[in-house]
Amino acid sequence: MVFAEVVHDKHVLPSPYPLAPVVLSHVCLWWRGVALSTSSLWTRITNLSQTALDQYLFRSGNSPLTVWAKFERSQVHSLAIAILLIERAHRCKELHWTDYSKASIVNIGAFTTMSQARFAVLQELELASQEYISPANIVPFTRGERPLHTISFPALRSLSLCRIDPVVLRSGPMPELRTLKLQEVELPMSQLLNMISASPHLEYLTLFTTATIIDVHPVVGSGSSSNQALPNSAVRQLKLPIHELLWDLAPITDFWRLFQFIDMPSLQTLGISFPADQDLQRWVHLFGDVHAFAPDEAPEVPIEFPELRSLTVEFDILDPSQPPSQFAHISYPNLEELHVAYKHRTRDFASYAAFPTPSEHPLFQERNWDNLRRLYLTHTKINAEGLCEHLAYDLPSLDYLGFDSCPGAGTVVCALACPTDPCLHDHRRPSSAHTDWLCLRLAILALIDCDDVRIDCVRNVIETRAFAAYGVHDVQARSAWGSSAFMSHVDKQENTPCPLEMLQIYRCAKVTEAGLRLLESLPGAPEIVFKNQVIKENA
Repeated sequence: MVFAEVVHDKHVLPSPYPLAPVVLSHVCLWWRGVALSTSSLWTRITNLSQTALDQYLFRSGNSPLTVWAKFERSQVHSLAIAILLIERAHRCKELHWTDYSKASIVNIGAFTTMSQARFAVLQELELASQEYISPANIVPFTRGERPLHTISFPALRSLSLCRIDPVVLRSGPMPELRTLKLQEVELPMSQLLNMISASPHLEYLTLFTTATIIDVHPVVGSGSSSNQALPNSAVRQLKLPIHELLWDLAPITDFWRLFQFIDMPSLQTLGISFPADQDLQRWVHLFGDVHAFAPDEAPEVPIEFPELRSLTVEFDILDPSQPPSQFAHISYPNLEELHVAYKHRTRDFASYAAFPTPSEHPLFQERNWDNLRRLYLTHTKINAEGLCEHLAYDLPSLDYLGFDSCPGAGTVVCALACPTDPCLHDHRRPSSAHTDWLCLRLAILALIDCDDVRIDCVRNVIETRAFAAYGVHDVQARSAWGSSAFMSHVDKQENTPCPLEMLQIYRCAKVTEAGLRLLESLPGAPEIVFKNQVIKENA
């Protein structure tokens, strides 16, 4: 059983040194023979010395390799190990290469220029360098060596490049590529499009601090499918089955231009963050030999994402009161989950600007929200009046509501209780919550670092919604904790809320664990999670 556990494919050793085959070979003479003759035991290679690497490569025979190589800055013999790996690179099924050594440019150069660089079985490739590597600073490994015109990746499914120009790879078609991640990469839009067009089945795209120069302009609509020749610097819009796009440090005024170059009709998940740095908020355009910013403009035709289900938008700015107007030209009629976050450099809530009312925010304007089920806001001062109006009239399907570090969330929490029930702590009830219940389908309420949320308010929400859901007569204000019990059941009225199923509370100053434990005795109490620890689970 010990042998079976060690050789199991899903067995992951906590140590960076793959001890499994070594341990087995020292158990007894019989196990040593089995271990040395089982080539698959020696195929997982992680941060080995040159001597151990020779041993693993020899004993793994011709089996496909999974290699995790990390060269630290202080490592002085990285090139010798790199050459050993490169010579067996054609056997790699997975290759994860992180190079922080002083020889990183030479090592990666050897990897991309050695003539046997063909990867028939490689499915996952991850390359990361301490120094930025581009065609300008890379050199052939040996003098006079001429690299292949392209490197073949016929089976590659996942590619990740960090501080490595994709042109260095000289990759040809990648027909099986499903996942592409580019991190801290600088490249013209034309090169990005060339790379992506070689991957017709791409499903997951991540752009992390990737700087792009617009050196081409898109031809969209009917011109995109025309057989006529295009003028110089014009490209036809690509259409790819991308399901997920994660984009960090996107240009806040030009982000929509990417979707004119790449049509993503199957996009289901979009995560996008915008930088505070003014130099990163626009894309540089190349006009002949001149680099300049294009005029601040919006797309002439709305960009549609009919399949988009999840949208996360993060603004790395201090003032959320002026959101980018370009979002008003993005259509996502079937959105189910929305997370809006703002990064702040301080925990001083007084410095937070108010989140615009939904009627003023381009993310919310003139949209059909019938399908939205999850709304999560982070690091913004809540305009309770505007948000409650949005909750009352525009979000009929909402079953998850979350606030993280949001001053003003306490007022919204109180508004989730019975409309006729006044708050014991003078949270002023918004006018839209005076007569009607908010969020009839709300099942999960998440509160993180919300200092104006009080335990009595939370109790009132739980109790009154449970009473109303089960048709109890006395849904009225309660001023003390006291014992609670359901009265006789009556027919529920229309437009009554669902009881809460889960309450998640982390680091809310006025809500204690002891106070939450008292909620366990309430009829219809939900599952309560406090500081990542489950307090109560429904039976």
